[in-house]
Order: sequence, then C-alpha cells, then structure tokens
Amino acid sequence: MDGYDAERYALELPDRLVRALGRAAIVDESELSRDLTASVDVRRHHARLTERECRIVSLMSYGFENAQIADVLGIELETVKAHAKKIQHVLAAKNRTHAVGLALRLGLID
Repeated sequence: MDGYDAERYALELPDRLVRALGRAAIVDESELSRDLTASVDVRRHHARLTERECRIVSLMSYGFENAQIADVLGIELETVKAHAKKIQHVLAAKNRTHAVGLALRLGLID
C-alpha cells in the first residue's frame, strides 16, 4: 500500500468500522488496533492545512462559492480554486463536500 492509499484507508477507517460493526462482523482486535494507530498517524502527519486553507475550507463549510470566498478574502478567484484543489488533495477528498466533512472530522475547522 503506497502513502496515498494508506492515507485514504486511514481517513475512511471510521466509516468502514461502523459498517463492519453494523453487520455484527467479528473484528480482529490486533488489526483494529493497527488500523486505529494508522488513522491517528495519517491525521497527525498528512492532514495539515495552512491557516489560509483552513479559512477557505471553513467558508466552504458555510456554503460559500469560490467567487464569494475570493471576495471575502480579497484574493483572486483562481487562487481560491488552487487552494480548494490543494485542500482536496491534502485531505484525499473525493470532492469539495467530502473535503469539508473530513476537515470537520479531523478538527481542522469548527
């Protein structure tokens, strides 16, 4: 598993665990411990956003569109788009909505 796959695996771990427990699956305790440790490590080392990126994802969480974010922050629209793309990459998010959800789950925004 390369770094990107490991990061996505760890970020999706809580959802996988809920589904497994919902099916009353037997969970191997050592595997669960290893998975949770990997999840914490990924969150600590790979899910870091700059202060500006946190501000942008916070505005995204309130439903602001890119043009509105650009106006609020006084930056170019293309700059907002570049930040949004980087946010999605850093969080290994599938889309903008997923990025906001992950940022909330990781405590990167309130």
